[in-house]
Amino acid sequence: MHRFRFAAFAFLLSWTVGPFVAAAVNVPEGYVVRTVASGLAKPTSVAVAGDGTVFIAEQRGVVRVVRDGALQSAAFLDLQAEVGFGWDRGLLSIELDPSFEQTRLIYLFLVVDPIAGRPDEPSQTPTFGRIVRYRAVESGGDLVADRGSRHIVLGFDATDGVPCCYRSHSVGDLVFGLDGSLFALTGDGANFNFVDAGGDPACESLFGRDLDIGAFRAQSLDSLAGKVLRLDPSTGEGLPDNPFFDGDPTSARSRIWASGLRNPFRAALDPRSVSPGTLYVADVGWNLREEVTAVAGGENLGWPCFEGLAPPPGYPEVELDGWDCSTLESSANPGPLAMPVLQWHHSDPSQSVPAGLFGRCAIAGVFMDGPLAPPALAGSLLVADHVDHWIRAVRFGDRGEVTSVSVFATATQRPTDFAIDPSTGDLLYVAFVTNTVYRIEALGPDLDANGLVDGADLAILLGAWGKSGAADLDGSGAVDGADLSRLLGAWSP
Repeated sequence: MHRFRFAAFAFLLSWTVGPFVAAAVNVPEGYVVRTVASGLAKPTSVAVAGDGTVFIAEQRGVVRVVRDGALQSAAFLDLQAEVGFGWDRGLLSIELDPSFEQTRLIYLFLVVDPIAGRPDEPSQTPTFGRIVRYRAVESGGDLVADRGSRHIVLGFDATDGVPCCYRSHSVGDLVFGLDGSLFALTGDGANFNFVDAGGDPACESLFGRDLDIGAFRAQSLDSLAGKVLRLDPSTGEGLPDNPFFDGDPTSARSRIWASGLRNPFRAALDPRSVSPGTLYVADVGWNLREEVTAVAGGENLGWPCFEGLAPPPGYPEVELDGWDCSTLESSANPGPLAMPVLQWHHSDPSQSVPAGLFGRCAIAGVFMDGPLAPPALAGSLLVADHVDHWIRAVRFGDRGEVTSVSVFATATQRPTDFAIDPSTGDLLYVAFVTNTVYRIEALGPDLDANGLVDGADLAILLGAWGKSGAADLDGSGAVDGADLSRLLGAWSP
């Protein structure tokens, strides 16, 4: 992520686990925020199994587990000797196999320590990103990773790993497609302090002169950096229906799904889209703009020639043989060029699309979908800003256009990842600054959150009759007989 992002935080809290209410996060009436686990060490990513078991990745390379409301004292997995931890590098994404209940497989996306073990090298030392897979097993009453099941999906070494030539813009999200393929998001591996068009001897020595092109790696189909990749999760190979497949499933271009990204840290898959699915990718901006773009395959998102809807300073003037902005949408840097559906400006909300948004580090997010989704949020995409501590709900029209953006939560303590608990429909998110994972729960018929549906809740509903709000249990826009029926159907004995 950007220089504002992870590096400033070193808060470690005492261990506290439980379902108590976390009052600091502001959510709308009708929702309550509860703590899933705190006292973590720089948590970055979260995933939830069908039975409600929560897996939490820590940046240093440790995976923790919460079962039955308790943080397991034993780590699920400790990869600190393998993970390059510093600034924005580390273990940055965790994802469960879509059939986790049967396969027990867990996927991790991490930055490899240039020299395994402690102490870690300087965080700008060139290295590469790796996807690795383990199987979960029971051992002595704990849920742990079977070390013997370890399988490197991508990134055996620098020749097939994701280039990371600086302390940020390394690896990003893992997301399973609707067809079971694995999407992996990668940064451009470039320096964020200046216009980086290459000329780094250390980067060249690891990845070769052809890939020592700085941010323009995002435009090269011969580099895995600055891309959305689509892989066979068993082999890490590209799939034959990928847009640039060249007959060799191990080549970079065969693995690429979309290009032209700067630092795509998080993405959300639209569950209603056509297989393998449309990803809404949040690309962290440079000095001016954050963006969220719909990616269905083959798109070029324009970086470093575009940042959001406009060119950034400096990069369009670069003259770099084969990779400058004059070649955008050519055979070397193919398109089509895709513009964001959402853009927010770092300092001028009037330049955001839609106007009024403000933030400095885009995070996406999840689609609130399925039978357990709160009615008021059903069908919306949740996006966030890591630096400015907010979560917003975005709704789209039939043509994919944004129809509304509304505030869902504030004071969120730097969110870095989201997940839906499939057993409850609750939203879980990682709050990096407080080393905590929170659960945002819709209260439903228990309108006063006392654990009972009784006369007090009935009084609240009747007092809100004909109005919108938390008592609108079916999300119709007004409290009416249908909501009364729901409340009576859940009446406590």
